Amino acid sequence: MQRRLLAILLFFVFFTLSSSAFYNFTWGTTKELIKQKEVQQPFFETDKLLVYDAFLFEQKVQKIYSFENNKLKTVLYTFTEVPCELKAYLTGYEFIDEEIAKLLQEPLSKTERWGNDRFKNLPELAMALGDVTYSSIWIANSLITHALYSKDLNITHIIYINSFESILKDYGLNEEVHPDYEDI
Repeated sequence: MQRRLLAILLFFVFFTLSSSAFYNFTWGTTKELIKQKEVQQPFFETDKLLVYDAFLFEQKVQKIYSFENNKLKTVLYTFTEVPCELKAYLTGYEFIDEEIAKLLQEPLSKTERWGNDRFKNLPELAMALGDVTYSSIWIANSLITHALYSKDLNITHIIYINSFESILKDYGLNEEVHPDYEDI
């Protein structure tokens, strides 16, 4: 039991260090502190959001910090460059997925979900029509989701980073482990 807990602890320490490459703030950081530490002025700001134009993996993105009670809750990167070809969306997604894997190891989950396989031999067309979505999930000190999908012919490529605390809170759970927990 102690070895298993030590292994889990080491796993989370390693991934906690690696995942900070995406956002250089800890969960719960105030909006004012993020504004002080960011290099540029926000592109857009409300009580609950800070939006910056930035680069991630040499790609243009909008970096969106979301706050609850003036504490950092989520970080969203939306890739903003519009490629000349549909296929470039897929190659861009695959490139970013590989770059994240270099930082965080292989994803916990990698999904290619087909709603309609009528264009399975043309995945870029299927993706543009919303027939297929791609996503990869990593668990570090956060839940990191990388996704490519389309709705109403609008293609979206994002990285969404969510703290475990906010996920548990959203579902009305807490992070305490029951003291009588036994190995399964």
